[in-house]
Amino acid sequence: MLETLATEHEIKSHSNKSIKSKDFRKAITLSEMTNVSESDDRNAVVKTLDFWISSLRELYQENRKHLSNALSQLHNIDEQFEPDDIRPTQSLLKNVESLIYRLFDVSDLPFDVLATPEGDVIVSCSTQLDNMLFLECAPKGNVYCMVKIDGERTRQSYLDISKIPDSYIANSVKLIHRVQD
Repeated sequence: MLETLATEHEIKSHSNKSIKSKDFRKAITLSEMTNVSESDDRNAVVKTLDFWISSLRELYQENRKHLSNALSQLHNIDEQFEPDDIRPTQSLLKNVESLIYRLFDVSDLPFDVLATPEGDVIVSCSTQLDNMLFLECAPKGNVYCMVKIDGERTRQSYLDISKIPDSYIANSVKLIHRVQD
């Protein structure tokens, strides 16, 4: 099934960027891993490194699963329509797919992909604390963005889907992630 959603290479290349940029903050830094006195046992060092490699592998797998789920929702978007609904254009679906990859370059949060009856596509993520990012992508390439963090809502509009995520969205996703942790 993974091959039908995206090639493993695509997922690895996008997921690795996310892991390199964000998830190492959850893991021990290289300097902390190598800060071992000469009297320490080499086996203890190897065990520590194995632990962190295993942890990073798990983070990578989770990130890959989130990306795969978002792409699956997008590729199966036809299942969400009622008979009178307007279908999103192929151009919009391609743009949203590219957006999903770009979002995973700045975040490892799970994103949901939904269709609207008007032919728009919504990409969103939320936390248990009710913090969220909501992107409504229209067929003409414009995007309405709403972010809610700690009860405060901010909004932004974009004329070109290819220009996002910008610093506003990237910083918002980081804040959502930080508040979730």
